[in-house]
Amino acid sequence: MNHLTAKDEKLAELITATLPFQMDADPLAKPYEALLESIAYQSISGKAAATIFGRVKALSATGRAPTPQEMLKLRKPVLRKAGLSGAKILAMKDLAQKTIDGIVPLARASRETLRRRTRRTPRLRPRHRRLDR
Repeated sequence: MNHLTAKDEKLAELITATLPFQMDADPLAKPYEALLESIAYQSISGKAAATIFGRVKALSATGRAPTPQEMLKLRKPVLRKAGLSGAKILAMKDLAQKTIDGIVPLARASRETLRRRTRRTPRLRPRHRRLDR
């Protein structure tokens, strides 16, 4: 930023007047919840995904993402009615089982830990991006 502000006076004014970047991450979200939401958002528009994931959260007793145990109990027709594809249902149920089995960490983990734990779990690995980059 210093380089840009030194080169252009008007840009320097804009940079100074602009608030620093901040993310509104949910501090209560756990890796399971974040991964569950990311599955819902894969390959569709953000607005459609938000609507669908909102319906999925409504299926939970808490209004948050269904727990792994709740996800495994939810029947496929109920999840299809919420708007999930068959592939996303399989991925979410696989994620829930892997969380119960201890493969998906319950707290934040390093990229290396996630890569090591999901190496043999194709549904949990992004197809176009790699965790080890």
